[in-house]
Amino acid sequence: MTSTIMGETAYVIRQLVLPHTCGKTNESSRINSVWLSKNYKDQIRSDPDMKISAFMDMVRKGYDVSISKHMAYRAKNKAIVSINGHHEQQYYRLRDYLQTVLNTNPGSRCMHNWPILLLACTSGRILTRLQTIYW
Repeated sequence: MTSTIMGETAYVIRQLVLPHTCGKTNESSRINSVWLSKNYKDQIRSDPDMKISAFMDMVRKGYDVSISKHMAYRAKNKAIVSINGHHEQQYYRLRDYLQTVLNTNPGSRCMHNWPILLLACTSGRILTRLQTIYW
């Protein structure tokens, strides 16, 4: 219990009530999938086929925080993408790689066979497929 001191804006603690009786919660708004993917990247790298429930248990034991299945799924997928890289982004870097081979190895020859036909996928994006690459 507290009370104010006369003529001042300060408070005085008159009585301290122990023990603390507020309920404990295992939820946190400060934990998100990006943070989880960074902190559990090594564990996911060692076991990329880890079940979502096992990942949720690992977070609960490590930080005493409960996360949803959706957050665990997003965190695991973000960690896997950061470990393996994004395949579509790497595909477009093949031309840069071929040019680097030509620049660093004079006299070498690089050939690629980019497809003429572009495939449209269900999301509306246009996908290309690599047929062959030689160096």
